[in-house]
Amino acid sequence: MDTSSSPHMFDERDRFAEQYEFFSSFLLVLLDCEYEGKTLQQAVSDWLRSEAIIYDSRREIIEEGRAFMKQEELPWTLIREVSNYYFETKEEAFTWLSDALEQIEATLRA
Repeated sequence: MDTSSSPHMFDERDRFAEQYEFFSSFLLVLLDCEYEGKTLQQAVSDWLRSEAIIYDSRREIIEEGRAFMKQEELPWTLIREVSNYYFETKEEAFTWLSDALEQIEATLRA
């Protein structure tokens, strides 16, 4: 059964966007990059070098991303839905999210 367009999934996406405003916006940016044939890591690197990201919002993205990942039941399929990138497992999603957040965090130390 395809739940990607169910009312429950829309409600879950809305709650995610409200609770994790900066983090969900970051994931949405990756939609455009993915279609350009880039890997997710390349997309994050390009996004970090662009003028589209406000330096101060990076800290918010990191804080919200880390809070999201601390959930006991990581809703990794939601990450797949929002970013439009297919992760095989929640471990794969967790690893990618950890790497992306560390990549963003490194720019704050630079």
